[in-house]
Amino acid sequence: KTERVRDKKKILSSYQDVQHLAHAWKADYFLTNDDRLIERGGYIYSLLGVKTKFIKEKELADLK
Repeated sequence: KTERVRDKKKILSSYQDVQHLAHAWKADYFLTNDDRLIERGGYIYSLLGVKTKFIKEKELADLK
């Protein structure tokens, strides 16, 4: 039963990541500290020709 709950959480997390990517494609920046999302999202965006840049919270101050 514990594995099923974990699987549901992974599925929900993946769904939420996809939703964030779907909404952020037209933004200049995508702010996240999730390394896995940065890697996956960067790959997906590169395939689609999306120019959105992924940045981490600590990099945000450097943009100013």
